[in-house]
Order: sequence, then structure tokens, then C-alpha cells
Amino acid sequence: MSYELELVALAVLLYLYDSTVLLSANEAVFICVVRGPDAWRVSTGSRGFLVGGRTVCLLNPLMPYAPCVRLRWDLCAAADPTQSNDTWPAELVKLRVAAPWVLLAAFALFILLPLGLFTPLGLYATLAAVALLYGSILVALLLLRRTDPLRSMATVKFIGLIFECLACPPFGVNLIRRVALMSKVNESVLSAGQRLLTPPEWLRLRAHCVAVLDEELQACEDNAPERAALEAQRARLSDQVTSS
Repeated sequence: MSYELELVALAVLLYLYDSTVLLSANEAVFICVVRGPDAWRVSTGSRGFLVGGRTVCLLNPLMPYAPCVRLRWDLCAAADPTQSNDTWPAELVKLRVAAPWVLLAAFALFILLPLGLFTPLGLYATLAAVALLYGSILVALLLLRRTDPLRSMATVKFIGLIFECLACPPFGVNLIRRVALMSKVNESVLSAGQRLLTPPEWLRLRAHCVAVLDEELQACEDNAPERAALEAQRARLSDQVTSS
């Protein structure tokens, strides 16, 4: 392999790596795919592929502009409506202000740079790609600094984020999702799902949760103290799935 091909392959692999989230059994990723009432989707990863006992969730590589957040749910307790947090979805949607710039960075890294490396455009396209790539990442960082997830970040940490994204441009292309996943949201998967997802998505999420509880019950001893709570949780979710 030529060094040019190795460089492009490395950029793609780093981008895919940074677009991957490892989820525990009681976790899910909520993704803002569009604006409007049907904006949110949920991903629970691939249950058939585990790394270190956790599920691999590959976020859509074609949607680096889609903010996402990792949420958890209690396997043994019903969702508490008092813990519902109405503010975080709007805060994450604001991160889309940098969407045009991360898309420009993606264009520079994955289209313009290969054109410079593999076509007669050569140095002209390569220099344009480098300038557009780093310029777009810097503009995106400055725009995101004004949003809630980064406004309270310490200056030293923000400088570290700048260095990380400039030292590894594929991470900069994925900047919106990186920043969104830094957000700490105190809301259950079940509460957020009922509030934000469309009925088919909410039904699919509940069915997944029932499957997770089935696995937990199979691994749980008959006299284990948590078994009754797991069975009660499964009954609640199963009734909702059946009634839907």
C-alpha cells in the first residue's frame, strides 16, 4: 500500500472509531436526526457483538452533525416521571449550529484530500483540503464554545479539546457528537423514550428492554433478592408492549 492510501485508510478508521460507543445492557444512545417532533431516534447497539461485555454501537458515519446523548435506565425500578429533564434536548439541538462546518471538514478530509493525493490536482487540492479542514474545525469549535455543553467547560479542558481535534482531524469532523456525548443527563432511558420517541421507536425500545431483562433473569438465581424487582419491571414493560 502507498503511504497516501494508508493515510486515507487511517483517517477513515479513526473516524469510525470515534463514532463508536460501547453501551452497557442498561444504556442507550438518543440521537437528534432532524428538527421537529420526530427528531429523536434511539440506538441500543448490536447485541450480537460485544467488546468487554458491552454492546458496540456505531453511530451513523454519514451524520456527524447529529447530536447524541448516552442515557441509562434502572433494571429494577420503574421510570420516575419527576426525574424528567425537559431542557437537555433543546440544549443538544443547539449544537447543530456547527453542522455546516463539520460537513465542510468531512468534505475536505474524505473527498478533497483524496483528490489531491490520487489525481492530477495534486498539491493544489491537498493544500486547499488542509486549509479547509483545519479552518472548519476551528470555526466549529468557536461556535460550540458558546453553547451550553461547552460554555461551562474550564479553559484548560477546552484548549485540550482544541488540541485533540487539530492533532487528529477525524475527531474534529466528529466534533458535534464528541461534545454532545460529554453532556451528563439525569434522565432515564424509559422516561426519555416515552417523551421523545415516535410510537414505533418507543415500542422497539421497550421490546429491547424486555429482552435485556430476560437475559438478566436467566443469569439471576431463583432466591436472589433482586429477582422480584426484575420480574416486576419486566411485567410493567411487557404490559406496555402488549397494549401497544
